[in-house]
Amino acid sequence: MTPYLMPWSSFTHGTTYTWSVYSKDSEGATSAWGPPYTTAVCQFIVDHTAPNSPAVSSTAFPPPGDDGSEWSTVTFGTAGKFTFNTNGPATSVKEFQYSFNTAFDQKATPGSADPLDPAYPVKSDEATRTLKPPHAGPSVLYVRSIDSAGNYSGVTKYLFNVRPSPDLDSPGDVTGDQVPDMYTINPDGNLTLYAKNLGTDRLHFSMPAAYTTADGTKPRRGRRTCCARSSTTRTRGSPSSCG
Repeated sequence: MTPYLMPWSSFTHGTTYTWSVYSKDSEGATSAWGPPYTTAVCQFIVDHTAPNSPAVSSTAFPPPGDDGSEWSTVTFGTAGKFTFNTNGPATSVKEFQYSFNTAFDQKATPGSADPLDPAYPVKSDEATRTLKPPHAGPSVLYVRSIDSAGNYSGVTKYLFNVRPSPDLDSPGDVTGDQVPDMYTINPDGNLTLYAKNLGTDRLHFSMPAAYTTADGTKPRRGRRTCCARSSTTRTRGSPSSCG
């Protein structure tokens, strides 16, 4: 087989192209036009336009709000529903791809039933999935759309805070997944928490780890506190948290 390559940019968006092919041997004899055993021609429509970034919503895991004070209605370890919407015509999206990291290893088709709750009502331009976030605290769900031509949308980063469970965390872990998390001082000099994932995956979404009152800066409310020191700032926590 001899490939024939044409630059994608040479095709016009929205145009239907027809093609056929025949073979020719070294003596100049030719075959019939292909594809064989049919009189139909091969056609394709060029689509250069990516779908809209999907809309994402969840009642159990609402967005954190402008001040980051909104938390999930359920505690860590409990699943809740997330709904993905095409944010455009239902026919513009072939599937959603999503994950709690950037692997996009999970898929959902608009109009498909939730595998964990098949009786849950579904719309033709939406897909609802029952998901369990991997840790408490600051979390992010990445979702993108793909159309029938294979075009990817921009990524929607759905941010939310997962309410901690009452269970005791392991050393270094404040988000319940038995993975040590990271506290850091941001460029504004404020204490910030990142929920760390296993392996070398990058840090995704943070939340303030302290709040300011008239008496000064105090640790954010929770079952764990931390102590961070710099040349000008000291935020106190429980004695067992700091050396």
